[in-house]
Amino acid sequence: MNRFVNMSIIRKHASALVIAGAALLATAAQAAGHVRVDTDIFNVRDKLPVIRMFTGPDKLSHVEMTTLEALKGAYGVGFIDAGAQKVKLGYTAHGVTLDYHNANHRTLLVILEGTMVFETGDGKQHRVPRGSVVLAEDRTGKGHANRCDAPTGIRQCTILQVTLLDEETGLRPAAK
Repeated sequence: MNRFVNMSIIRKHASALVIAGAALLATAAQAAGHVRVDTDIFNVRDKLPVIRMFTGPDKLSHVEMTTLEALKGAYGVGFIDAGAQKVKLGYTAHGVTLDYHNANHRTLLVILEGTMVFETGDGKQHRVPRGSVVLAEDRTGKGHANRCDAPTGIRQCTILQVTLLDEETGLRPAAK
């Protein structure tokens, strides 16, 4: 079962939800040993690691690890500044597969629980664990399929989906 809840309260409190999601993301990733947290809070990276899904010249979806530029705030806090037209909090039961599709809009996905498995047009499978951020930009071509892999615990994947306003948001991969 693939359900997304689109509630006005989520839209109304989108900023607080994103902050809470980021806090959960950092805590989950640190607990899982995926990231190293500097003890000096003023020595924060100026880039946020993300998994980018995009359409290549071959009209197939591809996945790459990249970073997004972060704005440094007070006390060593970094932010990604992007306008959102919609915020959804959703879940998918373990084992449910969504066949090939494209991202309707540029979308940020934050995997809060479970592991999402994305399959790109070339047949490659990419396991994306909780605490990961995906920037879905494969709006043309064959698209991607996805499946929830959460065989233990609550047996579902919980996802925060942020539909970005437009192409002009400034949310772009950082220069290498």
